[in-house]
Amino acid sequence: MVMITGDFEDTSYLVDLINEKRKYFGSKTKSCSKPKTIQIKQLKNKCIVVTSHNPSRKYLSLVFGKKDIELTRLLFYIKNEKLKHDRFVCHRCNNGRCVNINHLFLGSQKDNIDDCVKKKRHCFGERNGMSKLTRKQVREMRKLYAIGEWKETKKRYWGKPIHSNKYNFKRKYPASYLSREFGVCRSVAQNVVSGVTWKQVG
Repeated sequence: MVMITGDFEDTSYLVDLINEKRKYFGSKTKSCSKPKTIQIKQLKNKCIVVTSHNPSRKYLSLVFGKKDIELTRLLFYIKNEKLKHDRFVCHRCNNGRCVNINHLFLGSQKDNIDDCVKKKRHCFGERNGMSKLTRKQVREMRKLYAIGEWKETKKRYWGKPIHSNKYNFKRKYPASYLSREFGVCRSVAQNVVSGVTWKQVG
């Protein structure tokens, strides 16, 4: 097990070990070109990112023989010497490109999803590419839906209306009306005004 000496020093030491292993695998595989050396740098927020490879990729994968493995999983495995196949290596720093060994923790798929939702990294609201509404439209829909008045529910007895002392809220703009006005189906409009969806909009 690798001893902790510091964020950058510890991660840099592990990366150097990986670079040496990659050179070994590269020399043993004739069809494989010389692997590119992994280089890292530390940011002001103590995150450590890879500068030698494509920065547009969120998770860097390395080739060892015929297998691909993510750099974060490899770093965690070398440091802790145990990593089950069904476990995920998650980030505490909310930065998917970070390879700081001290910013990583092990969790299940549920832990990974819960952490993603808690830190609001998932696609919700306007960030969802399938969304047809905006936050402004959602607020407007809920405001219109709340307009109405309470009316007494009347019953008839032998053809004569009687007071039931029961009242229903008669909405001026029901979900069916809002769905037509905002170009969505009725179920979507009903879920929006009921707070089933768009919960993040107050």
